[in-house]
Amino acid sequence: MDIFAAAPPALAVGFAPLLARVVVSRTGLPCPAVPLALCSAGFAAIAAWTAAAPVVLLAALAAPLVLTDVLARRLPDPLTLPAYPAVLAGLAATGPPDAVWRAVAAAVVALAGLGSVHLLAPAALGPGDVKLAGLLALPLGAVSWAAVWAATVLVLTAGGLAAGWALARGRREVPYGPVLLVGALMTLLR
Repeated sequence: MDIFAAAPPALAVGFAPLLARVVVSRTGLPCPAVPLALCSAGFAAIAAWTAAAPVVLLAALAAPLVLTDVLARRLPDPLTLPAYPAVLAGLAATGPPDAVWRAVAAAVVALAGLGSVHLLAPAALGPGDVKLAGLLALPLGAVSWAAVWAATVLVLTAGGLAAGWALARGRREVPYGPVLLVGALMTLLR
């Protein structure tokens, strides 16, 4: 594991108080920084064994993103938007130029596709889900278009199962952020 891949677990621990404040401000519920730091650092460390630094960064963000989406049905901009340039910088530093351009193209396709769904059915898919999908499409696109499509199939399958489970339990809302993260990270870490 190189120093670039080891940085996100350390940053996850260092930024845990900030991440916890974002979770608290978005959910209104207490969020202890230490467990959040351990989860974020743990996810990042697991990803660091098999993945490039941009994927490790996304793994480090998974815990606070899932927590806020499950509790408050929100994916906070302070977590997703700063990750765009960080992931792009990591891809530019570690990958060939054609992979970076493919990553940007995949992000544009994801933003346009899910942005259209959000515009047509805002209650079905929130703006945070759209931003997260674009962010996750960056490393997927850097790998290959096949990775983008594999993650799409996983996300649609998991999303359908989650929606069916929620409907069976009498719920009408499904947090889609965890589904997006699971589909993307499963594809990237295989």
